[in-house]
Amino acid sequence: SVEMRMMMQGHLAAWGNAYAQIVRNRKGDVIELWPMRPDRVQIYRQNDGWLWYYYSDDPTIEPDVRKTENWYRRDELMHLRGLGFDGVQGYSVITLARQALQMASNAEAFGTKFYENGARPGLVLTSPRKLSDSAYERLKQSWEARHQGIENSHKVAVLEDGVDVKEFSIPARDSQYIETTQFKRSEIAAIFRVPPHMVGDLSRATFSNIEEQGLDFVRYTLSPWMQIWQQAIYRDLLRPEERKTYFATFDTFGLTIGNTDAQQKWFVAGLQNGYLSINDVREMVGLNEIGSAGDAYLRPLNMTPIGATANDTGDDQDGTQNPTN
Repeated sequence: SVEMRMMMQGHLAAWGNAYAQIVRNRKGDVIELWPMRPDRVQIYRQNDGWLWYYYSDDPTIEPDVRKTENWYRRDELMHLRGLGFDGVQGYSVITLARQALQMASNAEAFGTKFYENGARPGLVLTSPRKLSDSAYERLKQSWEARHQGIENSHKVAVLEDGVDVKEFSIPARDSQYIETTQFKRSEIAAIFRVPPHMVGDLSRATFSNIEEQGLDFVRYTLSPWMQIWQQAIYRDLLRPEERKTYFATFDTFGLTIGNTDAQQKWFVAGLQNGYLSINDVREMVGLNEIGSAGDAYLRPLNMTPIGATANDTGDDQDGTQNPTN
């Protein structure tokens, strides 16, 4: 299941849509989900508002109504939608962010060529006399063979016939390759609402704000995606009678509990105030239960409703039930 969710979330984040064919048994229970490539799905809306999905290996070909095996009813597919304009399909993030992604790709290609051509780019060999074509080619080939590439940097150059080397240097500050790469990485992360430190940009990260940024990642990045998943599961995979009993939710406890000290304080508060049992805590930290005794929920004996005495609550001072009240 985790492989399916990773695949469909990748489709949803990149294409704005994720699809899975639903296979049910005779009772209507979901027994299989088969992910479908979103770039091969076309959606058509009938006059009555009912949606039909057409799946083809070649989406450029006009749908064929005779190929019934390629058509799916709305209730035969699980459909996750990102931000869209009509409530039927989501936008393709790749299409919307094409310019930013292209600039990042161009910067990466430039950097590759920048370093492939040597640690000292922009060299020119000068000669006090005119070289013949054969001498020119021989000098050029011998120089490139010996000095081009990172592995050949800093080798000794031996020149003859008065040939001199002049460098058209490109200072790192002027080339701004590193700054450009860092900026584009942060910009792409912003497209998907990912904190910069999670893509390796630690220029503005501190020990004091990393944990808070991690919580913001759950609140503002993961939460919208999780709501899409939760509502799609509720809408597409549960029968009407099942919706009265079941719902889908993601457990984000491990992402939001904080460090070990914060976890211990939360567990202690839960045990002392009666909203956690010993077995609840042991399950959260990956330990086995200790039996039915660990299912008991405790409460402080010195807490009563405002304005009430211990006897008003039906308890004696020792915390036992008073049958006379």
